[in-house]
Amino acid sequence: MSIRRAKEIRFDAHALRRMRQRAVSKHEIEACVTKPDLMRPARAVGARRFEKKLLRRRRLAVIAEERDDHIRVITAWWMSK
Repeated sequence: MSIRRAKEIRFDAHALRRMRQRAVSKHEIEACVTKPDLMRPARAVGARRFEKKLLRRRRLAVIAEERDDHIRVITAWWMSK
């Protein structure tokens, strides 16, 4: 099950900071959250972990939670092989 793109994706300040540090774009996060290869519960209550293979066989992990009117991205990182 994936989150439908109809909801706006919003980014926490922490997520934006980590995205800059880790060279992850909003487009990559959107692709991961809307059509993940894997989705499972995250440690944070109500949040989910999304994973997707994207560039050069690298996997992106995103922690996000679905709210009534938007999707809140908490953090994201490139996973090591």
